[in-house]
Amino acid sequence: MNKETAPIENAPYISMEELDFDKEEKKAKSFIHDHNFQEALRSLQEEGLLPHQVLQVKERYSESLESADFMTEGDWEYLTMMSLYSPELATHCVETYKLIRTKIESIRIGSETIAEIIQKETGSLDTFYRAALLHDIGKMNIPESVLNHKMDVVHMQAEPNDAEAAQSVSDYDFHKNSTEPARTFLSEEQIQELIQRGISPDLTFREILNLHEQASQEILEEGHLPVEAKIVGQHHNYSKTPLVYPASSTAIGVTSNQEDLTRILLHLGDVQEALRSPDRRYKKSFSPITTSYELKKDAEESDDPLKKMYTALWIQNDMGAIKANLSEGDREKLDELEAFLKKYLPN
Repeated sequence: MNKETAPIENAPYISMEELDFDKEEKKAKSFIHDHNFQEALRSLQEEGLLPHQVLQVKERYSESLESADFMTEGDWEYLTMMSLYSPELATHCVETYKLIRTKIESIRIGSETIAEIIQKETGSLDTFYRAALLHDIGKMNIPESVLNHKMDVVHMQAEPNDAEAAQSVSDYDFHKNSTEPARTFLSEEQIQELIQRGISPDLTFREILNLHEQASQEILEEGHLPVEAKIVGQHHNYSKTPLVYPASSTAIGVTSNQEDLTRILLHLGDVQEALRSPDRRYKKSFSPITTSYELKKDAEESDDPLKKMYTALWIQNDMGAIKANLSEGDREKLDELEAFLKKYLPN
């Protein structure tokens, strides 16, 4: 026996059940990576590959989704599809739902929480919570190798004296702001994957990523979830559709358009979770103050008074964590955040 080969008795035992599951999982992933969402779903259902995979996902997220009593078997199938496509994507959606639920159940406007305001107007929070959980499902129509592409960025857009921003913001801003076609940075294999999905490699990374919003809406519409589809279809409002909102913050409250309110809250939760989440292949994790600072900048770029007010409420809810984690050089950011709160928090 070659002395570098481990004796057979020391090899880990793998049951036939484990081998079968591994084979099923690989087959399921191949359907998902080679087809768009609806084609992949049909194939998985026809092949009978979903039930065992759903059980695994239920086990994985049972604790995180303990409060999600709104979930149907169809919701679990959708989450399983995302998990098979990209565990990072599924975890992001689960964590976004948890973050939003915690926020709206704790942030108050007067004597009511945001959750109570929404529930009073809509009768149930289930639709909104489902939209939060499934908001990025359309990213499955973008090749994973492109979605999670790691940029080799030499040009830093951060301030030279901001060490965290120099590490964290470079890839984030590059993906967001690059005007170069994606094919400039992709391999030939990645380019072909885009073309196979009907996506032009001459689009920028931002334009490609923005496609997921419309795709999410279409997937949920085809899944007979029309209200959820409307919420996810404009939570970043890439299409620049005019929103329905009061002319001043004094009119904001239960009189606000509920669809616009839920889109804004979903946007805040989505962005915050993405920025604060642990390091990923394509970005670094942001600190509490940098995350809130990015939310502030995003709100200031908007003409929507409702977005400004809810962003201020959202940031105020995080001020304890922000002040507890301040580092040297954060004072200026903190001053700007406090000025933003003073200007936009409701009286």
